[in-house]
Amino acid sequence: MEYNQVHEGVSGAAHDLHDGLEPSYEGAGRYVTDLYTSKAKQVIETHNGSTPLFLYVAFQAPHMDLQEPPAAYMSQYSGRGRVYQAGLRQDRQATYRAAAVTALDTGVGRIVDALRTAGMYDNSVIVFTTDNGGVVEGSSNFPLRGRKDTLYEGGVRGVAWVHSPLLCRSSITTSKLMYITDWFSTLLSVAGLTSLAPPGIDSFNMWTALSRGKSSPRKEIVFNLDQDNYWGTWSAAIRMGPYKLLWGQHKLLKTQIEEEACSLQLFNVKKDPQEKHNILEEEPGGRRPKLAAMRERLMSLFLKMAPANYPDQKFKNGSIVNGVLASGWCDNPDTTG
Repeated sequence: MEYNQVHEGVSGAAHDLHDGLEPSYEGAGRYVTDLYTSKAKQVIETHNGSTPLFLYVAFQAPHMDLQEPPAAYMSQYSGRGRVYQAGLRQDRQATYRAAAVTALDTGVGRIVDALRTAGMYDNSVIVFTTDNGGVVEGSSNFPLRGRKDTLYEGGVRGVAWVHSPLLCRSSITTSKLMYITDWFSTLLSVAGLTSLAPPGIDSFNMWTALSRGKSSPRKEIVFNLDQDNYWGTWSAAIRMGPYKLLWGQHKLLKTQIEEEACSLQLFNVKKDPQEKHNILEEEPGGRRPKLAAMRERLMSLFLKMAPANYPDQKFKNGSIVNGVLASGWCDNPDTTG
């Protein structure tokens, strides 16, 4: 996987690998998953074990538009797939994806081994999580409906696992309500730093729910709250208990769906995780009080939102210096004049 990437709105390729604020050319020609693994191991090996360590490793594989992974991973899938051997793109991408997952899995294993070697494993909490549902080209979110960039469960329901000698229970599966922001308060709690969490933050400490099976303190999740006045589009989604309301279009506002401008869909995602049954159509009037409360909650939050200030123009007008994507490209654009 190359480090130079072509960004929308930029003429030519922009090198976007940095070490801090400075461009880095370390590992040129290496598969980026392997590079991230080696950098993570280096951090662990040079860390003073008497002090806490937070290590965030954002692997990029597998992702869209995959390039061919190294032979060490591809060879495990050689000969599999008659269509791939015929050279058709879809099956080739599926094989790339399988090899990329193997590279990712190998990287996680090497990081855990590094923690063991450094004597840090017994006091570690390892979280592996996604940030959204997957794309569906060449793969599937089955049995969930939707995909990345949509507000159906296939787009917003993520999977994760927690591995730690500090857990009171192991080998269990939980479906307790949790949002990605909850990792912040949860990990602060594990580190004994709960007092550092700002008051009023939308983040709950889930450690007792994960470790001891206690109930989840989270009762609602706001998945999206967005309006585009130019196109007259609206896209919002909220979950309260087992119920989930989609208000407006089911896709993020990168796409305009005029016919869904005022759409309302209400699902009981605990009983109907595949979102096949819109309660508002199948039980008209049956859940109107819940609908009113959910819409009211979304509007109360919408009125508190700060206006968006998009950086696209500055990015398109050139933040490429000597072929490198310059730091600060996403700063707010100059709105003077």
